[in-house]
Amino acid sequence: MVGGFRRKEGMERKDVLSRNVSIDKAKALALEEHASENFKRCAAIIKARKLSSALSSANAAYDHMRDWILGTPKGPWVSMGVCSDGSYGIEPGLIYSYPVTCQNVE
Repeated sequence: MVGGFRRKEGMERKDVLSRNVSIDKAKALALEEHASENFKRCAAIIKARKLSSALSSANAAYDHMRDWILGTPKGPWVSMGVCSDGSYGIEPGLIYSYPVTCQNVE
């Protein structure tokens, strides 16, 4: 979340902070309103698995980069977001999860 009043010539830090209070309050309320459901889901995952889902996300990102850079093994494929060329009836230009194999960072 970005946004806020920028410091202008002649302004002190306290002036900028006081102007940004209302902006920050609005952002906090929006975050609380829209993120509370996600927090409940995360709490349920942690309670059920006794682990955070953050490690799963980090591991998936690592696997994705490894396969892309080092290549996938011969045979199996992985799913990656690719800009569609119209294959499989997907609208051209849409980023879509396709089954792929990787080699030479392609």
